[in-house]
Amino acid sequence: MSLESLGALRQLIQVREQSQTIQNDNLEQVQGSIQQVGVAESQRVDQLNLEKAKATYEVALAQATVERIQSQLQREMKAEANALFATALTGVLAGADAYMNLSKDLNGGQKLKDANSGSGVDAINKKDAKVIGGDINGNNIYIGSSAGNKKSESVTVSVIKTDGSVDVDKAIKTGLLSRGADGSLSATKLGEANGLSVTTSQDANGNITYNASADPQKISSNSRFVDQDMAVKYGMAIRDQNGGLVTTDKGEFYGLGKSGDALSSKAKDGLDINMKSETILRATTSGDKAQVAYFSAATISEDDIRLKAEQKGINLNGNFTFEALNKADPKAAEELFNERGHDIKGVEAVDAQNAFKFAVRENAKELKNNIDKNVIPENLTPEEKQGIASKKTGIDNRVEELTGSLEDKLLTEGKTNMGISGKDKAKYVWNALVSIADTVVPQLQAYMAARDRVAKTEIELAAAMEKLAAAQKKLKALEDLIISVGAGDQLGIGNNTNEKGL
Repeated sequence: MSLESLGALRQLIQVREQSQTIQNDNLEQVQGSIQQVGVAESQRVDQLNLEKAKATYEVALAQATVERIQSQLQREMKAEANALFATALTGVLAGADAYMNLSKDLNGGQKLKDANSGSGVDAINKKDAKVIGGDINGNNIYIGSSAGNKKSESVTVSVIKTDGSVDVDKAIKTGLLSRGADGSLSATKLGEANGLSVTTSQDANGNITYNASADPQKISSNSRFVDQDMAVKYGMAIRDQNGGLVTTDKGEFYGLGKSGDALSSKAKDGLDINMKSETILRATTSGDKAQVAYFSAATISEDDIRLKAEQKGINLNGNFTFEALNKADPKAAEELFNERGHDIKGVEAVDAQNAFKFAVRENAKELKNNIDKNVIPENLTPEEKQGIASKKTGIDNRVEELTGSLEDKLLTEGKTNMGISGKDKAKYVWNALVSIADTVVPQLQAYMAARDRVAKTEIELAAAMEKLAAAQKKLKALEDLIISVGAGDQLGIGNNTNEKGL
């Protein structure tokens, strides 16, 4: 072999060695690249699965939120429907009541003009009416009932029934519970102090029921509490400008809490205060013709009379009637009537007028009988007989004068079925509308509040559904990416998220 051949062989061997080295290096590079791609793809899949798990949780959470709001919306829509029904029913009833009262007003009833249940009196049956103080010739003529004191009312009541349950109506009257315009029930501070509490329960339709219960360790059926309306009616308390109660001297005498705290106490020694009462009418005359100038009424209880007798040092021997007090001390009787009386209201006028007419006519009969008892007819001269006849005629004329002047007075004041002016009619119509509004507006406000809650929940539901839709879209995109891994998506490592908008 020549040197040239040997050199060529040597060069060939070197070239082959270099080629093998390059191939080995390329193979190592290719293997490294493949390994790097495999690791990246594995990390990518793991990241996608993690994102999918998060997206699945977000969808479940958004779905639960939507279902909760949908359930809430169903309850609120039912509450709205109930509030609408209650408002409509209240409006119908209030309208019917106002219409009946307006009809009475246009006939002189004045129920919407000046009626005040807190100072109203019970009618005296005209067949039982009699003059119990003064007579038809006096300045003050008191009319009472020959039936005596038949009416009995209690200023204190028990709010616990015999079975241990709470009488909600009585508890409200005594200030232990209060009811909101939307029908909700709650215990007042006084109620909580005496062991009352209110819980709520909800049925499958979302209707809420309020349940009042009492702690037997703090309150029992023997516990007596002051009825607010009765306390006001009998002068034991008066209402302030905010509707709260303020105890009067009379109230403190019978054991109510001190002024400004009328509802905080039970009756003295826990005993009931039984107020047997009678209705008294008074016609006061004045002027040269001695016609009726004032016509008043009052509800006066036995305890009113007992208290006045004790204040004046009068012994009534246990006969606590207004007639007995008037006979013993007319000034004390007049003072008591002035404390408890009020002008006759339209709703009282007809019954009071009938009772007055019957009583004064019966009084006239009594006066004429007394004249006859004091004479012996056969011993009278013609002139004396004429004088007696003239006296009887004068009594009859006096009765007609009194009854006629009273009727004129009530007519002038619009308290009869005649003489209602156009101005008064307009006022009665306005008062009827105000009466309806006072009754319906709280219900309407409750309905509007329910409607607002529905509207807000509808907006909240729409936002929740949008959030759910977005979460579902994101989850679907992730699922598509996971399926496409290794299937030639050609997006490139690290670009999938941007490409799919994730």
